[in-house]
Amino acid sequence: MKSQHILTGSRKFQEKSFLVKTFTDVTYDYTPSWKGLVHIFSYFFDTTVVQTIFE
Repeated sequence: MKSQHILTGSRKFQEKSFLVKTFTDVTYDYTPSWKGLVHIFSYFFDTTVVQTIFE
């Protein structure tokens, strides 16, 4: 019973750490370069503006 609980816990931990790692990778890819931040911002800005115009 106890070992099963540990297994489930580690699986949850793996999922969490995977999410954190993915988030960190994405953040790390874009945060250091202003180009990346501008790219993200302009992408959201473009889609929002385009949606507003066509609605």
